[in-house]
Amino acid sequence: MGDRASVYFVDQMDNENKIGLYLYTHWGGALLKKTVQKVLAKTERWNDSQYLARMIFCQMLQDFEGKLEGITGFGISTFEGDNDNPTIEVNVPLQKVITEDKEWSFEEFIKYNSTPDIDNWESSNGELCPFCGGFCTEEELDQMVGTYTCENCGEEWEVWYKTEKIIHNGREFKKEK
Repeated sequence: MGDRASVYFVDQMDNENKIGLYLYTHWGGALLKKTVQKVLAKTERWNDSQYLARMIFCQMLQDFEGKLEGITGFGISTFEGDNDNPTIEVNVPLQKVITEDKEWSFEEFIKYNSTPDIDNWESSNGELCPFCGGFCTEEELDQMVGTYTCENCGEEWEVWYKTEKIIHNGREFKKEK
């Protein structure tokens, strides 16, 4: 169980060979594009790979409630983990973000609307805000009836958790079983 994904952070290119590392999350993988966008939107350290890698990893910890003293949930490696979602490549030498189906400059990627739809909500099993990726416990979800404002992103959504549907900005999403 999980919502695994990785950022392949490329900080060097040797001809066509990419040299980098993988930043892994066990949770929130469907929302990882939004996490990368938050960091790149700061428009700082785009050419400083040491700092940019740290900024992305720290944002992953913050967005998906990682604990610095924890022993699970996040990782850093030279190989790709067991992802449930496509890997997102952040290529510093090329100043590009590359996914399985598209390639953007950093500037273009910031403007890309990566807000997930119900498909991503389904994959998170209702444990994440479908708009920003903030975690909710089962107890919190049980109490969510009526209008809910996500503490992470500020988005308001109506929740009928027991009937497994949400309404956001007048658009209804139903959770598939």
